[in-house]
Amino acid sequence: YINFNAGATRIKFSINLSGESFEDDEFYVKLSNLLRKHKPKGLSQRLMFEITESSHIKDIRRVSRYIQDLKAEGFFTALDDFEADDESMKFLRMIDVNAVKVDGRITTKILTSQPDLALMKHIIKTCNDMGKTIIAKSVEDKKQLELLREMGIALGQGFYFGELSSKPDYT
Repeated sequence: YINFNAGATRIKFSINLSGESFEDDEFYVKLSNLLRKHKPKGLSQRLMFEITESSHIKDIRRVSRYIQDLKAEGFFTALDDFEADDESMKFLRMIDVNAVKVDGRITTKILTSQPDLALMKHIIKTCNDMGKTIIAKSVEDKKQLELLREMGIALGQGFYFGELSSKPDYT
């Protein structure tokens, strides 16, 4: 769908993979086969895989191997809904993703909550020290975007950039 319907646009897509997806070997084999089939068409440059529901991950080594396989094929990987808690930090240490997507519950409060601003600074420092790209979720207005940029975050998603749509607009 991405290769044929998005045409020559620069639009990139993300697929969320739940912790449970990584527990299903059959799912991963089918996914790997599909990705290899479409790799020559430049799919890896347009598709990112996000690990969601990390609390459901039972075998972190398996997830780490799968993520390494995806990265070896040229795909961009991210931990979704990243917070500054023990669990997020554990996964950041043990799974070598390209990026973290900061949970919107932190991002939305950086202008009004000193604790959330401090958490965001901590996440930025940690991710920068580890060479990870940072993506801020739930960017809702220009002031928030400007502060995020001042803090060194170059990528974001949220209503400030566009409303949700059931059908992509490739223009």
